[in-house]
Amino acid sequence: MKTQNSIYRLFKIMSIGILLAFSSCSDDIDDNPIQDTSLNGTWKLVKVRGTVAGINETFPEGEIIWKINTEEEKIQVTNNHAPQNPHEILQTGNYEYDIVENTVTDFCSHTIVIDGINYGCFSVQNGILVLSQVESDGYEITLKR
Repeated sequence: MKTQNSIYRLFKIMSIGILLAFSSCSDDIDDNPIQDTSLNGTWKLVKVRGTVAGINETFPEGEIIWKINTEEEKIQVTNNHAPQNPHEILQTGNYEYDIVENTVTDFCSHTIVIDGINYGCFSVQNGILVLSQVESDGYEITLKR
């Protein structure tokens, strides 16, 4: 009888241990957070580089702001950089944009066209937006959220 009670008690302890192991507490930390890959939102121009001239221009964060509204397909640029720099890409103002199929190269499936000018491939990753014309010796434009 003692052996049966001991086995029963051991079985209960093991069952509770197994249940606790499978229902361990969560620390609510997401190991794979969902990345916001949307163009929508406020972006700060931080770098323009490229072209055959070898341009490599950096801008203090917040001096040049792009507000992209994906619903209306508009970009509002606020340029507080003085003096005006030809590598700022867009002057203060409102611009329309469109995402179009890339029929020229195999670098990406779609490009971004702003006020009729194709700024090339684009990608959003880890809070960084990159517009790239490097396949045609153009600009690579980097913006941060």
